[in-house]
Amino acid sequence: MTINSQKFFLITLGFIFCLVIIIGISIFLFITNSQSPTLSTIKDIGESFKPIVEIVAIVIAGLWSYRIFIKNRVEYPFAEIKHNISHWNLGESKVYLSVIVTVKNAGNVLLKLESGKIYVQQVRPLLDDLKGFIQDADIQKLQEGEVDHLFHDRGSKISWRELGYREPHWKEGELSIEPGETEEFQYDFMLDESVQTVRVITYFRNIKFKLTEIGWRLTTMYDLKGDHNEPGKRNPETGSG
Repeated sequence: MTINSQKFFLITLGFIFCLVIIIGISIFLFITNSQSPTLSTIKDIGESFKPIVEIVAIVIAGLWSYRIFIKNRVEYPFAEIKHNISHWNLGESKVYLSVIVTVKNAGNVLLKLESGKIYVQQVRPLLDDLKGFIQDADIQKLQEGEVDHLFHDRGSKISWRELGYREPHWKEGELSIEPGETEEFQYDFMLDESVQTVRVITYFRNIKFKLTEIGWRLTTMYDLKGDHNEPGKRNPETGSG
């Protein structure tokens, strides 16, 4: 049991305990003020407190539902994203890169998508501008991610240069995925054959949070030379995966 669950349990238990004490005191005072309480009188007292007990049960059920659906976010959508990346050499110094994105609704409610972003960034060979930033940077600043134009997002990510970009949009209600179901999207890119390694980023915005960029994101490194591809990523030219 987590700390929040323990707090919820203790608060609920305390509420029930206080209510029982109040009911008990009320019954005691009523009986002591009655000269000769009969079984029928006691039964009537019990019947009079029945609505209170029912209200307590409803309150507890409401608190428990709040705990499940609000605190545990059961009513929020949850997506799982997978990449299946492959490429073919087309000749004429060009390479065709295929990015198949699979989205699974791993939550308990309908998953609605309205917008997404797919980036392809070059990692190898290292471009001249990034190479210059690295060579000119102070070693400590380089280690701490504090080199301007080389790092972004508070120094957590390198600013790899984009080779391709897609930004799909769907009308409201046009794309919905039922719980447990999946949807597949394919995005094609044309690259120069000199590119060795790319970084593929897929992002879908959670429409539950309309004023923020909260959503689901997946980043995959893909080696077009077939040396260090992640498990499940296919290189048709070399047969490695």
